[in-house]
Amino acid sequence: MLFRSTISAFAGGSNFGNGAQGNLTVNNNTSVNTDGTLSAVNGSIGVSGSNSICIASALGFSVGDEIIIITMQVAATPSTNIGKYEFFNITSISSNTLFLSGNLTNSYVSNASEKHQVIKVPQYANVTVNNGGTLTCSSWNGTVGGVLCFRANGNVNVNSGGLITANGKGYRAVSQRSPICRMANGGQGEGVFGTGIGSGSCNGSNGNNGNWNNANGNGGGGGTGTGDSGGGGGGAYGVSASTGQSSGGHLGGTGGNAVGNSSLTVLIMGGAGGEGGADEDGTTPGAGGNGGGIIYITANTLSVSATGSISANGINGNNGSNTGGGSGCGMAGGGGGAGGSIFFGILNFNGSGTGISANNGIGGTSNGCGGSGANGSVGRIRFDFMGSMPVTTPSAYQGSGIINTGVTYTWSTGSNTPTISVTPTVTTVYNVTVSAMPQCSMASGSISIIVNSLPTITANSGSICTGQTFTLSGSGAQTYTWTGSNLLNNPPTGGVVSYSNGFAIHTFTSNGTFSVPSNLNATVLIV
Repeated sequence: MLFRSTISAFAGGSNFGNGAQGNLTVNNNTSVNTDGTLSAVNGSIGVSGSNSICIASALGFSVGDEIIIITMQVAATPSTNIGKYEFFNITSISSNTLFLSGNLTNSYVSNASEKHQVIKVPQYANVTVNNGGTLTCSSWNGTVGGVLCFRANGNVNVNSGGLITANGKGYRAVSQRSPICRMANGGQGEGVFGTGIGSGSCNGSNGNNGNWNNANGNGGGGGTGTGDSGGGGGGAYGVSASTGQSSGGHLGGTGGNAVGNSSLTVLIMGGAGGEGGADEDGTTPGAGGNGGGIIYITANTLSVSATGSISANGINGNNGSNTGGGSGCGMAGGGGGAGGSIFFGILNFNGSGTGISANNGIGGTSNGCGGSGANGSVGRIRFDFMGSMPVTTPSAYQGSGIINTGVTYTWSTGSNTPTISVTPTVTTVYNVTVSAMPQCSMASGSISIIVNSLPTITANSGSICTGQTFTLSGSGAQTYTWTGSNLLNNPPTGGVVSYSNGFAIHTFTSNGTFSVPSNLNATVLIV
């Protein structure tokens, strides 16, 4: 009899970086950006299958650096490219062209509507963020920014009062108007398709309900103005956002559309909220709130205090206002921004998940009778982690384990998958080599499957006459189980006997004494 065994290789540590930048400690009143070296992708170099990419500036990048390449915005047509990303090491640099440690899976060709960026990934040993310290990234500026990404091959500790944050670092709302703006349609919030329609001209609105108030991908639509105005639509990400409140016949902005997927296989920033519409006698409408950015962290151990925070929240929309000389009540509020993306690849988690969030911003209110802005939607969170999941806001998706981009497996059987099934007939040692391209590292391991031989069973045999007894004996095994009637020993322990009464065959199994029934001559047969 052959038995099938399943054996697996797990390449966890290879995804935590090499720790080359040592320990990072962020103390009170200190803010540290992780994206000190970044650049927009430039031009048509960077197609799927190639091993190079052209960027606007290679300043700060070096051979051996690990980089993330990520798509930030796409054309306003059906596209599956938004949020796709890959990690590579730089093998050489020629002017502003980076040559990579592998071939691109996706295409990163830049044009007016397709925007991608390249960011150097810091390689820390341990990261500690203490009370009053902030670890963050640059805000998205329409070209680069919005992504907080690092690796730590030791521990990441967010102590009480410490912050790792990409709050409001995502897609942008229009700027707050000042000092006075009346009779204007609100601008759309930025989203995956770009900036959208900007703020309408002050004193120029006709209350157009067909352009400004439409959603802009996951960005919220602007409220329409003239008289009592409509509120801005909420920015979106994890779910579609709500529409801003209509007022005086003027529509609120349509909420942004949900994008991405629940398993967070793509990384997308939260959509911005739409601007509120401006009435005829107030001061200013409320601007929408920015969306949350992207956080990507891999580490051996992540520890978060109950009052520590890791967040990519959307920002609240501003209120409509009469401050500065206005009157009336029809200035509308802006829509809240959506939460962004948070991805963790870890082996261990300690502490609390209460401070881990990709929350929505709240819509702003009007100055009295105009429309309120809608709330944004929540973002998405994923843990690639094998343990008990912490409670986060929103609830996190649990992956099956560390995602090892660029990891390959080579077994002695010739298989190239993390898990293989084997059916050895003799004791066999299986070897596996795991290669991780981003860190150019390699590790090997082996496992022995021990195969024990099946036992050879023997038993005695003989002949008896009516009324006599026969002792059955078995050998070759560790335990025996016999069944049948007329067994004198209890419990029995091994062997098989058959006898015939001329009409039927009876089989008994036991190791003990068997009594032949009366008026029957029997021959004991071992089967």
